[in-house]
Amino acid sequence: MTIYLNCARVVLAAGALALAGLSVPAPAHADQYDFVVYLDNNGVYYSSVSGVIDAGKMTCRILRSGGGVPAAMGFLGRAGYHHRRRCRRYVPGHAARDRCLPEPDCGRQRRAGMTVDHLDSRCESETPRPRPRPRRVDLGFAQPRPVESIVIDVAESHLGYCYAAVSAQRSWSGVVAAPNVEAAVLNAIDEICAGRPERQRIRFIPCVGSGSPLWHYAAQIFTATTDWWIERPTREDRALVASAAEQLERARLSLPPLPVDRGPITVATDGSIRCRHAGFAWLASSGEHGVAAFAVSSKRVGTNPVLVAELCAIGSAVCGLPRHRLTVLSDSRSAVAMVNRWKRGDFVLPAEYPVVEPTSDRSLIAMRRRIHAERGRITLRWVPGHCGEPLNEGADALARLASRYRRGDRDLNDDEYSRRAAGIAKGFAAAYRRADQSGKP
Repeated sequence: MTIYLNCARVVLAAGALALAGLSVPAPAHADQYDFVVYLDNNGVYYSSVSGVIDAGKMTCRILRSGGGVPAAMGFLGRAGYHHRRRCRRYVPGHAARDRCLPEPDCGRQRRAGMTVDHLDSRCESETPRPRPRPRRVDLGFAQPRPVESIVIDVAESHLGYCYAAVSAQRSWSGVVAAPNVEAAVLNAIDEICAGRPERQRIRFIPCVGSGSPLWHYAAQIFTATTDWWIERPTREDRALVASAAEQLERARLSLPPLPVDRGPITVATDGSIRCRHAGFAWLASSGEHGVAAFAVSSKRVGTNPVLVAELCAIGSAVCGLPRHRLTVLSDSRSAVAMVNRWKRGDFVLPAEYPVVEPTSDRSLIAMRRRIHAERGRITLRWVPGHCGEPLNEGADALARLASRYRRGDRDLNDDEYSRRAAGIAKGFAAAYRRADQSGKP
């Protein structure tokens, strides 16, 4: 076997002549190499490097004299083990520099007077034999859980917000109570998630406008929940969007009619403003009543607080008297005209009223939706104010009482406020019933 080394390039040439102990001629261009190693069964012969071969294990110990050899070399044995740790550096004439590659026992034994051959045999005997590697086991990578896409469409109805949801395998429908479309979508998602399998991942696609406030919270929903999130519809979702719209229309037509008491109820409404404090109230012929108040602020109610108070009174009466056919009496022509437009589906509000999604039923936007959904049971009539009509006078007295309470009059605590409101409602409702009975033939 002949080894030619030239810096990083190593050329090996193996032949039967070298193994048989025959002489190996020098290469024709030996001066082109840094050194040439001739290996045979008797040993290693070269000009600047010398070493010994163990033919049984095919291991090699290389001794270096001077420069020219980049590093200690090791050969691969028959078992495929790299015997680099068995290689040894030796500089003749420099015993202090005679050292072995890291083997803890070699240094102590060298100091004890052992020869280089003894050290080599000891290091080779203590070197662990190569062991076969364990059989490789194929590992399966974790796969993400499948995602189910569900399209949700919502619409107002006389019972609340009707929703329909469609996926590739299933469909849902129902009615939820909510002040706005966005809240209805989230309530519908809660109902759907309540019946889903555990740890199922769902991608909800709500059919709301691009300017809906719901999209502002999409990132927060994504970080707050791990099993579902919302996304805008894509081109691949068109079929599901169309199917959800069709199912929503069928669900709306299948809703039961609103149970209505055929006996009509007459209710009067009114509003009052006192020192930037507004009160509104309603009084029914049955004696039922409602009072409330709010602080007048252009940022909250716009520039026409009187009209806002009148509209709040009408909307409060509709919400406070469900399942009754109502005849609403109001002394505000502007309020009557605007509510009639609400019944037709027009989206109109008082001047500079903030157009934001409502957070409660007291918002005019929520009241408009409620009146439009229940328009079949509502009839409005204008009556002149302060003309002796009992219900209108009672509603006016209740509205003024609410504004005084909001202003903080000293003679009105909570108990006194409730007691006076109940007394006013009872007295004027009784007067209306007496007048109504006397007017009948």
